[in-house]
Amino acid sequence: MPESLSDHPAGVRVNTVDRRPAPSPIPRFAPCSSLFHCHENHRVAVVLTGRGVLRSEDERAIHLRPGDALTLNPGWAHRVEPQANLTMLGFEFFPGNLLNPDEFHILQGAFVGNPVLHCRPGGSMEMVHLLHRLEAEQQHPQRASSAALRACTLSLLVELYRLRGRGDSRTRAALEAERRLRDVRAAIEASLSEPLRVGDLAEAAHLSVRQFTALFKRAHGVTPLQYVTGLRIAHAQRLLRESNLGIQEIARSVGYENLSHFYRLFEHYAGMPPGRYRRGSD
Repeated sequence: MPESLSDHPAGVRVNTVDRRPAPSPIPRFAPCSSLFHCHENHRVAVVLTGRGVLRSEDERAIHLRPGDALTLNPGWAHRVEPQANLTMLGFEFFPGNLLNPDEFHILQGAFVGNPVLHCRPGGSMEMVHLLHRLEAEQQHPQRASSAALRACTLSLLVELYRLRGRGDSRTRAALEAERRLRDVRAAIEASLSEPLRVGDLAEAAHLSVRQFTALFKRAHGVTPLQYVTGLRIAHAQRLLRESNLGIQEIARSVGYENLSHFYRLFEHYAGMPPGRYRRGSD
């Protein structure tokens, strides 16, 4: 039986991520939690001060130190354990509105592989500079700010892409694999409320189930099932924060007819039941 997966406006959001209130009135994304969670969009962050641990759902631990760069794919379940006043500067973005198709290979090169880049001393200064420019453009919009945001975003992705050492060494086969995964991700994101099966996704990518699953996990660090579940729960979290929809209606809108199953998955990923999550976000 095939494996079942039933189990935006354009913009950039920049912020200082820590345990203290934001020092400026810029749009805020929730700081990475010490509970397992995932995000709907791509996120980049640079550790400014302190130390911590980034932990994946399989309990793989990556130690964080100043200068490290984080690239977090949508749907990847993780948690951050802050130590010694951990502070990060980061941003969340919606690539479909910021990149054209020819630029997506830069995004893929920046976000593939280990989610943490341990930079040499001073190696992340250019990224910090770009993040501060993004912050300034958003706090104080001027003429052509949208173009400036896009240019800074591309520069940041290129910096990450080069730090990963991928440069121009990408093979045609690798670029084609990235294109296939991009198309599959777009199909997943457009169909979160519908039944999804690994076999159907593999067929859309013109790969066998085994090839597709291996390629997907190598690129994202999770299986297609974990990726879809993570996106669904992240979308449910957003609806709980931003809408007045009932919990059962939210569960259905993200593909779960069985409310008990939705509750179990939500608590596993968010660390608390949906009702408590909603009350905590008021």
